[in-house]
Amino acid sequence: MRHPYPLILKLGAPNRIRSMMLLFVACVMLLSCTVKLMYRQLDWVIPWYMKDYLTLTDQQAAFLESQLQQHLHWHRHSELPNYAALLRQLARDIEDGLSREELTKQQTAIRDMSRRLATTITPDIVKLLVSSDQTQLTELYAKFEQDNRRYAKRTADKSDAEIRRTKAANMEKQIERWTGRLADNQLALIDSWSQAIHLTHIEWLEYRRHWQNRFKSLIAQRDENDQVQDELIGLFSRPEDDWPPDYQALTAANSRLLTQLLLDVDATLSSKQRARAIKKLNGFAEDFDDLAAEKP
Repeated sequence: MRHPYPLILKLGAPNRIRSMMLLFVACVMLLSCTVKLMYRQLDWVIPWYMKDYLTLTDQQAAFLESQLQQHLHWHRHSELPNYAALLRQLARDIEDGLSREELTKQQTAIRDMSRRLATTITPDIVKLLVSSDQTQLTELYAKFEQDNRRYAKRTADKSDAEIRRTKAANMEKQIERWTGRLADNQLALIDSWSQAIHLTHIEWLEYRRHWQNRFKSLIAQRDENDQVQDELIGLFSRPEDDWPPDYQALTAANSRLLTQLLLDVDATLSSKQRARAIKKLNGFAEDFDDLAAEKP
């Protein structure tokens, strides 16, 4: 018997595992919605977010709900204090201007948090996938391909210049959520960054298909190979280990360009922009501390 409402596993790209429980972080950083409101609803937002990808059996759905509660409890009390500490440190760093060393340290801390999250939750996701029957997998693979076509369509009719303008507009929007309106010289920095970055949408789609094929191959061996679960955990939690060398190089170069942009923008912040960013960072830190202290 299928679960009466489809709980879904939103996969198809290696970073989906991390995004399930970091959905509220994306919401905060990109959409500026209320941290507390979003976090308190994760127990239903995550299943809703997963809803079009895999229809679970009653047993699988019960397992997902049980493990989700455990992971949310761990994340609330073990990880949110780390988020708060990181944001407060970033606020202190911004107060007198970011250095490359300070920014690199913050970026490393964020990567560590993301990996810790993936390492914690991935084994349970893999258990669900390994227990899926062929009907469920066929459903999942159809969604893989649907997403691939949707992703390809986003850029199929766009010139490189149009893609770069979109990236610049998105970056402007993200930075202004923290600083308020940007000045012309700051917008010029973003424009220069968008012209310098390597466009990787073609390579990303190629890697996405490669990752999906690797996933399908491992799942097909689930009844014959005792090591499949370990290999799947690695595939989900350390996707960068499987990046082609050319894509690794392009991604690393873009990461360096982003770091330089953030440093350049920080160096041009007015006292009003800096104060706004610091206030928002400390405000989010307080929200994380409040959430961590709440009893279930």
